[in-house]
Order: sequence, then structure tokens, then C-alpha cells
Amino acid sequence: MYTLALMLGKCVAALRGTFLRRVSREARFYCLEENMLYEKKKILIHRIVWGILLAIGILVPVILAFQHADYYDYFAFYFFDIFVLAFFICTLLLSYKSYEYEGKTIIVYAGFYHHYLKVDGEIMDEHNTLISFTAIPLSCTLDDGAVLHATITMTNRISLKINDRLYKNYKKGI
Repeated sequence: MYTLALMLGKCVAALRGTFLRRVSREARFYCLEENMLYEKKKILIHRIVWGILLAIGILVPVILAFQHADYYDYFAFYFFDIFVLAFFICTLLLSYKSYEYEGKTIIVYAGFYHHYLKVDGEIMDEHNTLISFTAIPLSCTLDDGAVLHATITMTNRISLKINDRLYKNYKKGI
């Protein structure tokens, strides 16, 4: 049984053989690509929306100028452009990185105000803030005892340390 909305399913599997570790009775199967695409889509939508608003804010005063409109008619659009340009630049700073560590997928997402550390589709640590003047630390401990420590800088650059060593085995992101 597979639920498309949640991207979860139930599967019955028979395992035979000798295992070095204890095997749990439950296993999670999910599409890693779909979970990673969520962050990409979210960042892309922000960039498209603010890019379109910026284009509108630039084109409308130009069109009004060619129609010989009064200067005050399109003066307000310059203030609008400054506001939209600021948010458009902020969307260029949105980022996420996806890492692969011992069969686990680790995603670190840095948004406008929502930042989180996700391991195999489960959010392990998150931080919500409108503005931060210091780096944002996110951390958790995996089942095998490995300590994850992600740092998100003021410009939303992401670094991940596993057991106090910088980890660079990440997949390409935005």
C-alpha cells in the first residue's frame, strides 16, 4: 500500500541469512529524490516569485515613462523596486545541502526564517528566527552515536561536522 500524499508505504519483506546487526521488524521506504526536491522547489518558487515582482517593478515605470505619464505616477514604483530587490537578493541566499552518511540522508535547509536539520526525512533540530546576527547551530546524535553539528552562517552558508570533523560528501543542491 502506497500513499502518494505522504510518500509513505507499507511493505512486507522476508529476509533470510546471517546478519551482523540486529534487524528491526520495521523498515521505512521512501523516495529520497522526492524529499530532496521539496527543498529545491521551495527555494525555486521563492526565486521565481520575487524575480517576477522585480521585473514588474522595473517594467511598469519604463512603460509609464514611454506613455509620457506624470513623474509622480511612477515614482512610487521606485520604492517598490527597492523593497522587492531586497527580498530578491535574500532569495539568492536561500540554500540547502544534502549529505549521504553511512546510508543515511542528511538534509540541512536554510530558509528566510526557518532552518532545520533533517535525517532520513525526520526533522531532528530546527531554528526559527526572523534575523540572526550570529551563526545558527543545529545538532543531533544519530542512532550509531555519531554527533552531527550543522552551522548556518548569517548569509545562509551551510557546513556540517560529523564527530567534530568537517564533512564534505554532499550532493549538488541550489
